[in-house]
Amino acid sequence: MTLKPALALGSWVAFKQVSDTTVMLMGDLVLLEPEVAPVLAQLQEAGIEQTALHNHLLQNPASDVPTYRGTRHPVNARRGGPRRAIPHRDAVRWATRPAANEGFGIDTAQIAGVLGYHGKVNGGVYQVAVPRGEQVTADGSDIPPSMGLATAINFQPTGNGQAAITGTLS
Repeated sequence: MTLKPALALGSWVAFKQVSDTTVMLMGDLVLLEPEVAPVLAQLQEAGIEQTALHNHLLQNPASDVPTYRGTRHPVNARRGGPRRAIPHRDAVRWATRPAANEGFGIDTAQIAGVLGYHGKVNGGVYQVAVPRGEQVTADGSDIPPSMGLATAINFQPTGNGQAAITGTLS
């Protein structure tokens, strides 16, 4: 099966202004195993801490996903940290072009009915985000679900009404 990038191969970073001179950043980087150590070294050098290391996939391609967070001056957040680490990744790259969504192949209304939450089709994958019921804070600042605090469930149709499913629990 060919994985669509929207299923489990997307890196992201979110920023939140926490004071006049500071932003908080959180995110995930989807990396191949040989990329992990050099990228984490770059993040640590930039003062960004790794908060977890997990896998989105059980089989090849073997990907590791370091989760990270930090606080920075807004200008340094743009220049340093995740952006600085990404160019040092190995030559192997994930495809990033979204796939067309024609003839989707699974009943998204039924999935929404079962889960109690509606999602959206993105890049050929049905994505559902379920926010936490309580407010979460870090370093005295409220953290919105968009900064990685929502349970994400992704469904990629595989034929005959079946789907490959992956996600993260928050």
